[in-house]
Amino acid sequence: TPTIISKLVPPKKVATGKGTANKKQMIAAVQKLWGFETKDDNQADALVLAKIGAALNGHPVFPPDFPGMEALEKLTKEVPM
Repeated sequence: TPTIISKLVPPKKVATGKGTANKKQMIAAVQKLWGFETKDDNQADALVLAKIGAALNGHPVFPPDFPGMEALEKLTKEVPM
């Protein structure tokens, strides 16, 4: 579930590679990674959570060498699918 995932590794860590990223950095990362334009950080979080869910279910939705690759790999080891 999104709650479990976001507690293990925050979405901003997956999108930006930094657990300390602010709202503007998160929005910028989502735009850069997937071309999704928004001014709402909640929408950015939701998109990243959806992408994490897809990745955990075997759908490669993250570009190669994205900033949060290490965080996503951590999740794949901790979340049973």
